Amino acid sequence: MTVEPRRAVLAAAVALAAVTSAGCWDGEDGTPSGRGTSTAPATDADQPLTGVSITVTGRVSVVDEPHLISVGDTGSGPVLVFVPPGNPRVRSGDTVEATGAFRDFDRAQVEAEFGIRLDRRRIAEFVGQPVLVVTEIRKTR
Repeated sequence: MTVEPRRAVLAAAVALAAVTSAGCWDGEDGTPSGRGTSTAPATDADQPLTGVSITVTGRVSVVDEPHLISVGDTGSGPVLVFVPPGNPRVRSGDTVEATGAFRDFDRAQVEAEFGIRLDRRRIAEFVGQPVLVVTEIRKTR
């Protein structure tokens, strides 16, 4: 069995978020803290990530500003994130919390759906890879 390294890292991120969400409590009143939560079931590298929802927190590295970024999810590696127009702008070095659902990255489809242009040279290595399409993103620091 051959597993693509990026897909394996993303599967690990999904599994980590699912595991950590079960134990995230404020401690004082026993209510969930909301940090590190995920609606994603645990998954392995052989299962498709399309449609899996997750929240990741980490430092931003820009792939193709302002819409395509990489978020370093502590402990599980970076996650490719697409930030649709209308969301807050984030820059390289920002720490963010991003929530969304995975889908396979298709440049032409993303450009048509969101009315944007992406730099083909900067994103070529990501085409066909899982990307987290943001429904909510916020700076945490």
